Amino acid sequence: MLPRLSRHYAARRREEFLSLWKHYGLFIGLLTVSLFVGIRIVGASLVHWMYAEKLDSALGLLYVIAAVPIVMGISNTINDAWKDLTWFSTHTSPAEP
Repeated sequence: MLPRLSRHYAARRREEFLSLWKHYGLFIGLLTVSLFVGIRIVGASLVHWMYAEKLDSALGLLYVIAAVPIVMGISNTINDAWKDLTWFSTHTSPAEP
């Protein structure tokens, strides 16, 4: 993703840069939220079946852990955009003697 973002930023196409970043963020967001919803729907019955009701009290923890990829996905898209901006600024700045 970094080369595509860099290409738009280097060409001073701010709208394309922001559009690509938004699409990337939306894709990651939808992917991680669908994982979370899947775990919410199937997780309780799967844990109940696999562990014979022994870990039913720990389902709250499963749901919290399932939400972690959502936060990580959002932070990764921000990190990719930030890396692009810093990479571009360090590689295109005028050389000092």
